[in-house]
Amino acid sequence: MRIPPKHLIYARANLILQNMRTYVGSLSTNEVLYQGIFRDAAAAHNLKLPPLYPLPITGAANYSFLYALLRLLMETPCSRLLEIGVGQSTLLVDAVRKMRGNIDVISIDTDSAWVSHIAGRVGHSVLHAPLIPKLIHGKQVMGFDLPELHGKFDAVIVDGPKQTKRNSRWAALEILDHYLADEFLVLFDDAGRPGDQDLMREFARTCKRQDLDTRFVQASRTQCLIFTPAFRAAKFF
Repeated sequence: MRIPPKHLIYARANLILQNMRTYVGSLSTNEVLYQGIFRDAAAAHNLKLPPLYPLPITGAANYSFLYALLRLLMETPCSRLLEIGVGQSTLLVDAVRKMRGNIDVISIDTDSAWVSHIAGRVGHSVLHAPLIPKLIHGKQVMGFDLPELHGKFDAVIVDGPKQTKRNSRWAALEILDHYLADEFLVLFDDAGRPGDQDLMREFARTCKRQDLDTRFVQASRTQCLIFTPAFRAAKFF
């Protein structure tokens, strides 16, 4: 009998476990927990947040994602952040940027109308990046048609483009290849899905760092943080 590759075994096991946890309600409980922590932390920082609507059923960020993102912005040496996929997280990032004053942010998205809507609500650059056919890491996929970004980013949020069943959001690899700083943290949303696990494994395999560490945060959705030693505070998120 043919043995499936290890990454397929892990993906299937993870989805089975996540479905079981959803059925018994533990993931819903986690969502409420992260909601409370996020709100308390934002209030403690005197963070002036706009109204946020973290409803994963609509494709928006969930509370564990906002929690991880807030800690990334407040507790690590992040100074230049690139956000792939805009929405509720963009509003949070902009609120922190205004408060901190020492973080540079660029957000990109494939939907021009959504870009215009979000850009009108924040004070940092929000760029339209349509998709075009490209060969990325040996696979023919849809990649970003994006003007050159200047400089490196020490933090990247991967929450786009639209997901696929396998090799999801492969377009992000091209950006990670060219624009990551020597010390970095990458926050992957939807890390419980097989296609996004393909992406994370390919990134870890090809980034040529032997000192990477990871942290998973899970509620109604799963996030994965992959980071170098300078961002080791993320281990305790």
